Amino acid sequence: MISAKTRHIEMTRVISTLSWLLAVGCGWAGVACSDKDSADDDSKEGKGTLHFKNISCEGDGPTCDIGLPYNKGIVDYVRETNKTNGFGGYKIELDTFNGNYDHAVNEKKIESWRKDEEYADVLGYFLWCTPEATYLHTIAEKDKKLSIPCSYAGHLATPVDVKYENTAGKGEAPGGAYTFFAGTDYSTTIRAGVQFMKDKGAKRAAFFYCEQTDFCYGPIPAGKDYAAEVGLEVAPDYRAHVAEFASYTADIKKYVKDNPDVDWVWCGNATTSCAELNKALVAAGSKAKMVLNTYGLDERTAETCKEDCTDVKNVYGILPFTPFGDLTVPGMEDVVAYHEAGRIADGEDEDEHANVRYVQGHVSGLMIKLAIDKLDGDEVPTGENIKKALETFRNQSTAELTEPLSFNKDDHRPTSTARVYSINTKGKLQFEVNVDVELKREWLGW
Repeated sequence: MISAKTRHIEMTRVISTLSWLLAVGCGWAGVACSDKDSADDDSKEGKGTLHFKNISCEGDGPTCDIGLPYNKGIVDYVRETNKTNGFGGYKIELDTFNGNYDHAVNEKKIESWRKDEEYADVLGYFLWCTPEATYLHTIAEKDKKLSIPCSYAGHLATPVDVKYENTAGKGEAPGGAYTFFAGTDYSTTIRAGVQFMKDKGAKRAAFFYCEQTDFCYGPIPAGKDYAAEVGLEVAPDYRAHVAEFASYTADIKKYVKDNPDVDWVWCGNATTSCAELNKALVAAGSKAKMVLNTYGLDERTAETCKEDCTDVKNVYGILPFTPFGDLTVPGMEDVVAYHEAGRIADGEDEDEHANVRYVQGHVSGLMIKLAIDKLDGDEVPTGENIKKALETFRNQSTAELTEPLSFNKDDHRPTSTARVYSINTKGKLQFEVNVDVELKREWLGW
């Protein structure tokens, strides 16, 4: 029986051969060939062009190492989808600005876009990262433009104004009815992480996280409140600077000495930081296992933490998206094909950007296509009617690239399910289990 991967390789060879023959024909036989991108040279003009803004992170700014593959996933998805029937018969034009994770620069750019006379034609934004998404959360609603962030922060998942109370005190989260994302929200994620620890027999858990960004510390109250609910004792926090890795060794050695009975740790930082924290725990003699957040675990984790992750199975993490290349998932064939076409189009190495962050970007584009495809054939897409289409999602399939998505006008948390993966002894990502956590109304917005 021929595997899906083998079929994909054979199909790629056929496509490559046809492409070569066409190129030869252009050069030798005077065939009329265009030098324009095929996305812009479709003989079928379709219904027209839809305009989206895109703030990316492609340089040397903080988190751009993971922002770049995410953005490539979006760009490739749009480019390849434009080549077929597009988005409900329309093509999407992306106006991309590399904001390099500089919020002041990005805010200025957003405001310049809003003042442009052509802004009325813009349907929405794709965004990297939490600061930009938070800034646009309510503005997008005012402008009736979609906001599709890479951030899955709990406060971005409420379309209505909410007031709440937790262990950190009372708070408010303004509603943003035009913000949508496909990943399990961070607060549901940390609750699922706590539940996973408890199910694995955890006795005393700790929370390691940075204080430099809301991405790290924002979900912590949700995790601590849930730990109290399930009867899991919580040890003192360790504030792990998001970038000062050299400080971890001595700090963690002292932490382990003061808290020798901590058997599980939540890591709220990004990939490299979490891997370095695990190395420091092992060096300090701790047997504690780690659960990493959505951006704490990816294909690079084992490269950083090496034998400290692989000799003993001690690293787990939440990945709402299927890792790149897992062809047991039906939607992955398109991801791999779009990635390959994108690397050829951009003149890049075939393995560049081939990780779960690329899948995340792909799904952001897919989510918008699924919504536009729901519109009536004669209905011209607008920010408002795409929003309404998204809010009709009830267990909407993404071909298993994520858990099925559901939104309604009062709640934009896409799923109650968090997928737990581990680093196995070969250094590969390995699916472990799905953890479901109830989406309680009182938890909306934090």
